[in-house]
Amino acid sequence: MGLKYPLKVKDTVPAIVSFCDSSDSLLRERAINALGRIGRSNYSVIEPYWTDLFRFASDEEAKVRLSFIWASENIATNTPDVYENQIARFLDDIGVQYVQNNPYIQADYVLDFYLPEYRLAIEFDGTYWHSESFHDKYYHQRKLRKLAEAGIRLYAVQERDWVDSTKRTIVESQIRGLVGKLHRVFARQCNIVELDSATAREFLSQNHLQGFVGASTYVGLVRNNQLLEVMSFGRNRFSSIDGVELYRLCTLRNTAVVGGASKLFKYYVKTYNPSVVISYADLSFGTGNVYTYLGFQLAQSFTDP
Repeated sequence: MGLKYPLKVKDTVPAIVSFCDSSDSLLRERAINALGRIGRSNYSVIEPYWTDLFRFASDEEAKVRLSFIWASENIATNTPDVYENQIARFLDDIGVQYVQNNPYIQADYVLDFYLPEYRLAIEFDGTYWHSESFHDKYYHQRKLRKLAEAGIRLYAVQERDWVDSTKRTIVESQIRGLVGKLHRVFARQCNIVELDSATAREFLSQNHLQGFVGASTYVGLVRNNQLLEVMSFGRNRFSSIDGVELYRLCTLRNTAVVGGASKLFKYYVKTYNPSVVISYADLSFGTGNVYTYLGFQLAQSFTDP
């Protein structure tokens, strides 16, 4: 059970956290247990510390790893409401209307957030409650398809992304994009540059949910000495088809480069003349429509989860 009065121990939390770095495994174990109990009752009390404590999932001592699992399960019984409230505040801040916890009867699902003006549903996927302990592996794919049939786009916010300070800003930027609240720049105002790996790594790590992946070629759009968009290419990783794979298409947070993807792709094709280009779309936060715009043909609608 969680503590009845978690705010009364708020001032002791930093001291409890300090024991997590003790060389004594028993102290680490007890500290993590205590944080789990506090967090179950009021996650906001331990929120500033919790992400850093994920390292104990691989602690050398089995009892410490188990304590971390136990604490995570305790917190998971409460945190979805905390995170959903944070998303609600964000939607309020950007000035969009939404219905929260809307039962969508036709699709037989409850939508965490439904934005009727945009035919957009936003779902918070907590790591614990949305695991295969509670849903089969096709659950989210079925929900995506069912809503798509009804003309509703589903954007899934993953807990692991929301609790990460950098990725959370990327999620917020993507949601802004879905409701047309990004700063717009036109590709014709930008110059094409080829990038080194270090520059591409820094940009992708800060602006793409899946981060950086090594590639053979990185091309970017620059305006006023600021890098605004990056596209990367390399060998096919998951297919034996000759040609190359488009690994990443990534735009600076809170920015939309109108015509940017087309300009970068045309440059790459003209310069490198690949026989075939393939790519993949993560439908939890995208639609893949940009590939149609670039002239790709759909080879497979869904891969196995």
